Amino acid sequence: MVKGSDENTAAEVAAADGACRVAVGSAIREELEGVFGDSARTEFETFVDEFTRAESTGDAEFLKKLVEASGGWKKGPDTYAALRAAVVQEDLAGDIAEAGRFLAEVQTWCDMKKKIREYPLCAFGLIAGCSRRKQNRVKTR
Repeated sequence: MVKGSDENTAAEVAAADGACRVAVGSAIREELEGVFGDSARTEFETFVDEFTRAESTGDAEFLKKLVEASGGWKKGPDTYAALRAAVVQEDLAGDIAEAGRFLAEVQTWCDMKKKIREYPLCAFGLIAGCSRRKQNRVKTR
């Protein structure tokens, strides 16, 4: 996306991208801390380890318990591949759409910067957009 842009433009986009990643990461951390308190990091790491082990061994019992515990599925996934697809479709759709909007904003900014050299810094609008997204993030499960 920044291809063909000068070094300063690329640096501004990289800074805005980094700031947005921090905002998204902070929102996720805050959600986990809201549920697990001070043990959020440990709980999350333990879950990732257990999930990875269960998926790699095809542990159907772990999958069944996970699907039951998370609830609210339109159709409960019966394989790890189906779970992955359902999470993307049902839980991450909003986040994926937001990422698409962010990329569109970056592209628009890059296009404007090529036309108007003194166009405002990329970070102002893009980082503000990330902050709004963080505040408006919808919890699904």
